[in-house]
Amino acid sequence: MDNKKNGIPKLRFPGFTGAWEQRKLGEIGKVFTGNTPSTKNTENWTTDKSIGHVWITPTDINNNIMFDSERYLSDKGWSQARVVPKNSVLITSIASIGKNAINGVEVAFNQQINALVVQKNNPYFILTLMNKEKQRFESLAGQTATPIINKSTFSSFMVKIPSETEQKHIGYFFNQLDSLIALHQRKLEHLQEQKKGLLQKMFPKNGETVPEVRFPGFTDAWEQRKFNRIFIKNIEKNKGQYTFDKTISIATMHFKKEGNGASKSSLAGYKVLRVGDIAFEGHTSKKFKYGRFVMNDIGDGIMSPRFSALRPVEEISVSFWKQYIHYEPIMRKILVRSTKSGTMMNELVINDLYKESILVPSTEEQKKIGAFFNQLDSLITLHQRKLEHLELMKKGLLQQMFV
Repeated sequence: MDNKKNGIPKLRFPGFTGAWEQRKLGEIGKVFTGNTPSTKNTENWTTDKSIGHVWITPTDINNNIMFDSERYLSDKGWSQARVVPKNSVLITSIASIGKNAINGVEVAFNQQINALVVQKNNPYFILTLMNKEKQRFESLAGQTATPIINKSTFSSFMVKIPSETEQKHIGYFFNQLDSLIALHQRKLEHLQEQKKGLLQKMFPKNGETVPEVRFPGFTDAWEQRKFNRIFIKNIEKNKGQYTFDKTISIATMHFKKEGNGASKSSLAGYKVLRVGDIAFEGHTSKKFKYGRFVMNDIGDGIMSPRFSALRPVEEISVSFWKQYIHYEPIMRKILVRSTKSGTMMNELVINDLYKESILVPSTEEQKKIGAFFNQLDSLITLHQRKLEHLELMKKGLLQQMFV
């Protein structure tokens, strides 16, 4: 017997045995669609947070519980707005379908949001249920230029819910789990911001020859060196020693065990990328306007011949150059003059790169800086893994604790 089809979840808190009941959202709580007081009338709005009223739009919904917004209504605007009490469930129903939040204070909201004002039912349970049902909810939107779920369709959306007591248990459990996930997310973001700030301080700024922050004992200016004194073109080809499982993805710097779809005969044309080699990844982005260099620190392997690769002239500190060669404020001005636009991505002009110079610290200082960022990266990776584990655990629990 498939218990889920009969309204019984796989995993439950002790003491709960009955089947969950099917209900429309309109039966669970009262549904309200938001509105927008006239934006042309400036008297409806205020920039003074201390006297303003919270007015929620989809872009404000980034946390499970909302206490604030980007824009505030004046008393006059508030009197014209659709207002719901705290602990309602806000669900976006136009364009960005299915973004959810609970309002921790009384709020007004715009017409892209439907609010479910619950009384007997547990709001955090409903929030979690709607997150779990997001894909099914999104499918209700019409196939128009702007997807929309109107109030009637929203109210008729069918879900299965347990007793109010069981809802409270489940809601509390997922509230605690979401708080733990948010904590690790904040820790991760804090570490990433710390690293960003330290990179700025531990590498010289444009026009400077020494960084702002240094390890004790290092006082000399960094040396200006021609690029071809540090890296030269890598022309080593694969001679059959590496197979599909050693294919390296340059974009993410990891081994693609299944290869990248290339035929067996073409592997001989692949370039060998050894530890310490750098590859040029020419796709542009907001962060890397002219492409970027990526250091191989994962092990010897092969890469597609369409990427340019360089090899160090002599032994280098891989941990230092992994950070330095990838650092946009340093590399941007170099890549501006040594790349050209290609069909799909920027191409590296190695002879132009050879003409460029870059500041380099002593080998000992490289090792110190590299070891420091290695430790910081390990800590960031640890938090990323914890966060991924918690999110994966939540995904599994949603499947087992809901029907």
